[in-house]
Amino acid sequence: MEARMTTIFAAVLLAVVVVTWENALAAADKAEPAIVAQLPKFCWQQYMDGISGPGYFIDPKDCGWGMNHYCQGLVELYRARKTFGDRNQRLHHLQVAQYNTKYTITAMKNYPACSIRSHVENTMVEVNAYLKGMGQK
Repeated sequence: MEARMTTIFAAVLLAVVVVTWENALAAADKAEPAIVAQLPKFCWQQYMDGISGPGYFIDPKDCGWGMNHYCQGLVELYRARKTFGDRNQRLHHLQVAQYNTKYTITAMKNYPACSIRSHVENTMVEVNAYLKGMGQK
């Protein structure tokens, strides 16, 4: 009986973890309206329904694949900027922003004329400065 209860408890716990993880992943792809409003125009298609066309996304032919990571990195940077009083949460946002921005820089390596290159590089400098100020690399 005790082994069966342990198995049931483990199954329920696993289901809760899976549902929570899936919800967290779905939330990570969304952005609060106040943050979306701050994003550059080239990120709008990724976060706004009904927006499409040139200028509203980063063309992979211009900058390479993986550019969607940059907009998510900006979302995390903007979340970090508004996070006060919770050092760990702010650090998490900055680390995710750093990861996504580095990913973007790597993806656009073979595209020296990428139209958003300076934007991305300036974001990397900003994220690294925030992390350094928090005692991180």
